[in-house]
Amino acid sequence: MEIISVIVAAVGGFAFGAAWYMALSKQWVAASGIEVDENGRPTNQSKTPFILAGIAMLLVAGMMRHTFAMSGIDTLAAGLVGGLGVGLFFISPWIMINNAYGDRPFNLTLIDGGYATFGCAVIGAILGIVVFLIDPLRISRIVSCGIGCFFPRSSDIAGHSGTGCVSAAYFPSRQ
Repeated sequence: MEIISVIVAAVGGFAFGAAWYMALSKQWVAASGIEVDENGRPTNQSKTPFILAGIAMLLVAGMMRHTFAMSGIDTLAAGLVGGLGVGLFFISPWIMINNAYGDRPFNLTLIDGGYATFGCAVIGAILGIVVFLIDPLRISRIVSCGIGCFFPRSSDIAGHSGTGCVSAAYFPSRQ
């Protein structure tokens, strides 16, 4: 199931990127300095950027899935916040650095950094909800032990050994 969640999240991130850049296409073309024809379309019609973007989305979604699994992020809200954090605090600063050294317009940083931030939020939300909906072990623990699995005790999160379903649901290796 992990690969399915990664593929679905990657497709979601790619689709969000298509919508983001279509909405901001004129501003992005102006800021990036891409050559356009008389219709305002880029003169380079290569499929390579789209192929590389698809591969990149798979890589980002795969690493986010791994990081989320190691961190116990398994809900829509936690995935959304985790994704926002990845985009805003990891990827966007790197884009800013690259654009600053390349003497690119700050508007390009805002557009590309915005996509990184909100695109990762979309990926994170999808990963969180897919794991929540599909993970059979988590579902069986929730069904077998009730509402307590939704609200972990702080002692479990802080690393102290706990008893009962909450500890088992979030830290299966501690059983």
